[in-house]
Amino acid sequence: MSGWIISGPSSAGKTTFVRSGAFEEIAGLPRDVAMIHPRMLIFGRELAPPPRVLHYNILRPFKLIRKRVYDGVPKRVGLPSLRRFWLRAFWTPSTRFLEEMWDYSIDPGLDLWRDLVGREEPMNAVVLVSTPAELQRRVRRRAFNEIRASGPTRQYEIRRWLYTYRRIDLPTVYLRWVEHLEALGMGVTLVRSSRHQFEAIDREALAELLSADYQPRWPTPAPLATLTDAGG
Repeated sequence: MSGWIISGPSSAGKTTFVRSGAFEEIAGLPRDVAMIHPRMLIFGRELAPPPRVLHYNILRPFKLIRKRVYDGVPKRVGLPSLRRFWLRAFWTPSTRFLEEMWDYSIDPGLDLWRDLVGREEPMNAVVLVSTPAELQRRVRRRAFNEIRASGPTRQYEIRRWLYTYRRIDLPTVYLRWVEHLEALGMGVTLVRSSRHQFEAIDREALAELLSADYQPRWPTPAPLATLTDAGG
């Protein structure tokens, strides 16, 4: 059976989409399908039986990149310098930062999902497309929490996501995610997500939609090499 990934940034409407008729039409699966989160796979939690889909936040690499950078920073680099780097890079992700460090292959959750479905099985992904302005409106109105691997729910980080969506180069994030899916040979369906309505779109419409809304707020951060050299 084909494995489906339902993806998009936080508050793009992934759960709402799965419970909609649009999901049934595109994926051919029932609305009450079990949603599996990457953390459930990584922490080895007991999973619901099939049919099931992977519920994937395409901004997950933020946390994974942060750990990789912290682990790679020489001990001589002081915390103030490291803090300045993250204020400019991690929380204000420019296009260059994303191009240099953004990598979905470092996410073990994706590999575990492919192992669970079967590497030889056909895989497909829905990518829910929303603009930063739309995402900010939804974050402000968010009234429910997130599922977590170590417990039932966790408080949704409203301030964190508002800060991120005001600054992130979302067009580049979407591009890198679609490229990653296509490199793995997955079928990709782009779906416009707006006001609980879902409509399939093409790549041209994706680029036009996001480029019209994206306004970079911060200069490109200095590369990490500059930070480590300064620490010596």
